[in-house]
Amino acid sequence: MGFCGLGKLGLPVSIAMVQKGHEVFGYELDEKKRAFYRSGRAGLYEPDIDNKLKKALVSGLHMVDSVKEMVENSKVVFVAVQTPSKQDNSFETKYLIDAVKQVGEALENVENRLVVAIISTVLPGTIRSEVAPNLEKSSKKKIGEDVGLCYNASFIAMGGVIEDFYDPEFVLIGESDPESGKVVEEFYEPIVPESVPRLHMTWENAELVKMAYNTMIGFKIIYANTLMEMCHKIPTADIDIISNTLSQARFRITSSAYLRGGMGDGGPCHPRDNLALSWLAKKLDLSTNPFSYIMKARKAQTEWLAKLAMSYKLPIVIMGIRYKPKTNLTDYSASLLLKDILIEKGCQPSMYDPIVKNPQEHAHEPSVFVITLNEPFVKDYPYPEGSVIIDLWRCLNPKKLHAVKYVPVGRTQTS
Repeated sequence: MGFCGLGKLGLPVSIAMVQKGHEVFGYELDEKKRAFYRSGRAGLYEPDIDNKLKKALVSGLHMVDSVKEMVENSKVVFVAVQTPSKQDNSFETKYLIDAVKQVGEALENVENRLVVAIISTVLPGTIRSEVAPNLEKSSKKKIGEDVGLCYNASFIAMGGVIEDFYDPEFVLIGESDPESGKVVEEFYEPIVPESVPRLHMTWENAELVKMAYNTMIGFKIIYANTLMEMCHKIPTADIDIISNTLSQARFRITSSAYLRGGMGDGGPCHPRDNLALSWLAKKLDLSTNPFSYIMKARKAQTEWLAKLAMSYKLPIVIMGIRYKPKTNLTDYSASLLLKDILIEKGCQPSMYDPIVKNPQEHAHEPSVFVITLNEPFVKDYPYPEGSVIIDLWRCLNPKKLHAVKYVPVGRTQTS
């Protein structure tokens, strides 16, 4: 197998493939990264990733120095190249297309039929209008006949990439032809359980499924946070009781994931995918644009939180910089959005997060502490007497707090 693009998704997925018995020829454009990886260091915030990388390097993961070497040793080449957001919120595909062209050029003189599987997040229509023509032109091969082309996006979360890759809700296969789709499906046989559906469809359907999946999560978070704010303003209401009850529904409402009130959505995928689909909704002249609403609601809910924090007339400390626990990433972090909103309102908040950078000195004066991450450091922090703790995740035990005002957002009880 070949893997083109060994970043925060590609490297852990490549390791996961090797751990399940596949031989992987991985190519990363950045020569310094290749050397770094060969030394057994990943530089990623994933569980035990360096140890897993070292084992993979001696059991089937080959760091190659050219696309040609990767292609010549592969039956399937997975492409996981970045598609960053453009100024208009659509996706920049030039890096992906460059990679596809290089794969195609290496394919030209390869006799065996190879399948190219795109993992990168793209807008619907990208495979047909951009990827396929460039692959055919660069390889001088006909898609569906001489070469296969599939869209095979992964549904993973940073901090648990390997585990999510092994245990997906379904395997998504947008295929140029049934033969190519079958090759990709067979690849997953030793990786995911037989009970996991393998779903075959057109490129456009697969592209939209990926985007819809990510943005649906944004809808759930906004909905849960709306209920949280509502509970905060209704006597004796409790968002956790509401969320836990809704989570028992298994027919009309499914999955408790992302249904708990807390901070707004974040990360390298979800917010930008909402922005991208909002761009597409305008381009298609849809009758409504719920994706735009989600981003407006995300900001409005963070503004409400900023006003709540400022209402106590004390210095503000945001407890958390990352977009979620178990990662070191800050992409689209709602904590940073909160900071920016507070600055716009004339406040100068400080931020504390021992994972992102060296811990700052603890606050010694009474302050408003806004808990934006549910992690151990917020429980161990020495909150000064006279402080206010705004707990967005309701993760602290008020019985262990002394001489502070505790505000569990989404519950009316305070101490």
